[in-house]
Amino acid sequence: MSGKILSADFSLDDLVNEMKEGRRDLGCIVAFIGIVRGDEGVKGMNVRVDNEKISDALESLCVETKRKFEIADVKIVLKKGYLSVGEKIDAILVSAAHRKDAFKACEFVVDKLKMGAVPIKDEEIRE
Repeated sequence: MSGKILSADFSLDDLVNEMKEGRRDLGCIVAFIGIVRGDEGVKGMNVRVDNEKISDALESLCVETKRKFEIADVKIVLKKGYLSVGEKIDAILVSAAHRKDAFKACEFVVDKLKMGAVPIKDEEIRE
């Protein structure tokens, strides 16, 4: 289980490879990638995090997800700083023996992030 905060871009392939490393019991990895959407004059997004609280919140969310669903692992990657339209904002990856558990767990994490389970503040930057 892990949560990361990054200022730079990330590779989905690298995240998948990290999750698969040393595992022979996985049947799937489900991934969600959030991107900055350019609706109605949006040119970007500024994402701020509370560095003191974010690590514990991410770890807590990972533990809760693993306890609630039959999954092998969960990884949450969040970007901070200014992000342009089309850039990746976050990635949630869930590995499991079976896809249904992985899909449910991934949706759970995305919903929890949207509901504020992790101290993130995002502000749309408009033209």
